[in-house]
Amino acid sequence: MKIKILKKAHFLGWLITLTLAFVIPSFSWAQGPQSITLETASTQKLTLTVGKSVILGSSEPVKRVSLGTPEGIPEIAVTMVLTPRQIYLTGKNPGVTNLTIWGINERISTVLDL
Repeated sequence: MKIKILKKAHFLGWLITLTLAFVIPSFSWAQGPQSITLETASTQKLTLTVGKSVILGSSEPVKRVSLGTPEGIPEIAVTMVLTPRQIYLTGKNPGVTNLTIWGINERISTVLDL
């Protein structure tokens, strides 16, 4: 009798685990783009997925941004400054590039390798 109860408890445990494994990620898929905070002037690496977006948060105000895309090569990513402290970045095509961010003092504040 105890073995039957233990088997049922074990089965219910696995059933709950599998249910949560599929339910919890679906909540994160339904949310907006991922948010990342930029904190340093040194080059940082960021993996961006084609068709996905992230919002980059900056500790200091951003004046402008630039993506390095050689002529004749399709855009790897697109970006726009949303607010003085937020940048929206979307992956467009596979490849590598960099994103340079300038602060309001016209100095480069961050460089991201994408």
